[in-house]
Amino acid sequence: MSMQKEKLTEFNNVTEPLASVVKRLGNPVSSILLNLPCCIFRIPEVDGIIGYQKVKNCAVVIGDPICLPQNIDSLTRAFQFYCQKQNLTIVYLLASDSFAHWGINNGFQTLIQVGQKLIINPTKFQKRQKLRWKINQSLQNGVIVKEYKNFDPSIENQIRITTNIWLKNKNGPQIYLGNLSPLFNDKGQRFFYALQKDRIIGLLNLSRIDRFQGWVVNSFLAISDAPVGTTEHLFSSIIETLGNEGCHFLCLGAVSGSNLGEMVGLNPFSKYMAHLIFKIAKWFFKLEGRKTYLNKYHPHFNPTYFLISGKLTLKELMAIKEVLNVTL
Repeated sequence: MSMQKEKLTEFNNVTEPLASVVKRLGNPVSSILLNLPCCIFRIPEVDGIIGYQKVKNCAVVIGDPICLPQNIDSLTRAFQFYCQKQNLTIVYLLASDSFAHWGINNGFQTLIQVGQKLIINPTKFQKRQKLRWKINQSLQNGVIVKEYKNFDPSIENQIRITTNIWLKNKNGPQIYLGNLSPLFNDKGQRFFYALQKDRIIGLLNLSRIDRFQGWVVNSFLAISDAPVGTTEHLFSSIIETLGNEGCHFLCLGAVSGSNLGEMVGLNPFSKYMAHLIFKIAKWFFKLEGRKTYLNKYHPHFNPTYFLISGKLTLKELMAIKEVLNVTL
């Protein structure tokens, strides 16, 4: 079993693993917290948390506060008050449309639409011709997809080996959130793997989000010598599995937008610079590649935002750079 130390939080003197809180109350990007070093903010009156990283006098939060919708106001205001006393600027990354606009109407100064969450309904999913061709390529090369259900140390070891091989072969400029560390003992996660001749060549990991009665893709990968169509085979298998289970919600993850969208709190020069930096980053880090790949599954797009309690300055940009693990 995984020996990773479990993060704990506390509600009404009852200690609860962070993974359990994320599963119960999280939003589609909350599971990123499970693979990040983070501080936990909570108040006794609310069943919920805000997980954040303290970077360069900024409190950087991934996604919306983790609580029920009716508790957003009280939890978020309490966190704002706490950060003001600590002289911390608050930065929300990948905030939802509803929360970002709540924030800009309740004291936050800067909003920038930067990306999109990709959502599909597995019960209505249909494979298009190009996707079927990719899957057939994988099948013709003897690839099969299985779900890891029962404890098997040999399978867990193979999964770790495949993950390490993939990580070692990564090169070039990178942007990523969190570490790729499987949590096999977490009941809120599911693992699917692609097998070729008793060798694991691809992986896909899901996290449960009860509030949405569905799942989110945490990570997916295939090693460099895996046959064409391996990841498509994995995705199609998990979508079919969830569809057969009657699941209506699957988040494929978040991607950058083609352009920056709505902006609030930026002057004309700042808007020009934001567009310029975004275009350079999109080209340099090849951000369109992930979106192009996931478009094969014909998802619906929900906008995501940067939401900042103050003005956007170099300090906030450097904090965002650090949290996104930007490497050149």
